[in-house]
Amino acid sequence: MKPLALWACPRSVSTAFEVMMMQRGDVTVLHEPFGPSYYYSEDRQSSRKGDIRPMPEHNYSTVLDGILEKSKSGQVFFKEMGYSVLPRLGGGFVSAFTNTFLIRDPGDLLPSLYKKWPDFTLDEAGYTALGRLFDLAWAVADRPPVVIDADDLCRRPDEIVKAYCRETGLPFRPEALHWEAKPRPQLAWWESGSWHQTVQTSSGFLPPEKSPEGAVLAIPATKAAYDVCRPIYDRLRAHRLTG
Repeated sequence: MKPLALWACPRSVSTAFEVMMMQRGDVTVLHEPFGPSYYYSEDRQSSRKGDIRPMPEHNYSTVLDGILEKSKSGQVFFKEMGYSVLPRLGGGFVSAFTNTFLIRDPGDLLPSLYKKWPDFTLDEAGYTALGRLFDLAWAVADRPPVVIDADDLCRRPDEIVKAYCRETGLPFRPEALHWEAKPRPQLAWWESGSWHQTVQTSSGFLPPEKSPEGAVLAIPATKAAYDVCRPIYDRLRAHRLTG
């Protein structure tokens, strides 16, 4: 049984979707397993955490082997930032998974990301890798991958999650759309989970957060990223689930 991957961008409601999957009880859920590979491993691609010694247990091959081993015992689901697997992008890697995607309008995503991370890189904005992953996943499966738009998910979680389950072969479990607001230590590998405070204090999908009109164009860093990310977002959005 192939692991079910949800490739996402930062600030895209992906952790709320992951918590919903945890609520199901019939899926093994892994939180961003390749994130430490990108930042902490001997294979790391970023110098952002360069003061931390390389950790071989996070090497890409080790993490992938662990995911595939877990999948022998049942359905595995993980969500991951697309850029975290940039070093491994290729048909062989992508074909190990059932690939699905979660996108968010970069006009809302980038201002939110800038507040948390004003020195984000274009790779960390997410869309460059997501576009490449989407094309590879399409080529491997010979059909467009499943795509969810965060706005649709937040406005109509019942319909969108039901459609996602239909497309991926999972039973739809409406009770999983609500969860207990509580700390979740398994989400804390990055900066002690400080990026996930909203989902840890919520009990379900919240209405979508919209940035003020034009906010993304007001800051040079977000405008430059927007010019790159917007066309990729529009291309993937054309294939989104609508219910």
